[in-house]
Amino acid sequence: MARVLVIDACPEFRGVALSILKRHGHDAVEACDGLAGLQRVIEDAPDLVLVDAALPGLDGIEICSLLAKTPESSRVSVVVWSSEHEGPDRARALRAGARGFVMRACHPVALRDEADGTLGPWAEAWPIASTSRVVAGRSADGARRG
Repeated sequence: MARVLVIDACPEFRGVALSILKRHGHDAVEACDGLAGLQRVIEDAPDLVLVDAALPGLDGIEICSLLAKTPESSRVSVVVWSSEHEGPDRARALRAGARGFVMRACHPVALRDEADGTLGPWAEAWPIASTSRVVAGRSADGARRG
């Protein structure tokens, strides 16, 4: 199973994400702001970071960019989640190096599917895999789209 770090200032959204991830056997840890999240990346070496785009202070897209530029954390996959659907957050996140983007108030299956496509070798650990969605310009089978 994968280790997933959830970074969100809202305890309710963190709780939902943690519950979904843990229910499917993943080791899920949390942080309530960007600085604490960066510290958890160092301490916990997660395989995936799920981060809110609109964190106060250091936002999720800045965190994504920092992780991508730092050799020690560049291997960490980042999924940004946002209250915006297909607005500027999505485009900024993908430019910053996010491997995926999901709606913050999404259905649990959508969150699970986003993590499924991003985790790669751990994908078979998720009970249901999506085979037709596109994440960050790639289909679920990894082929480049668009």
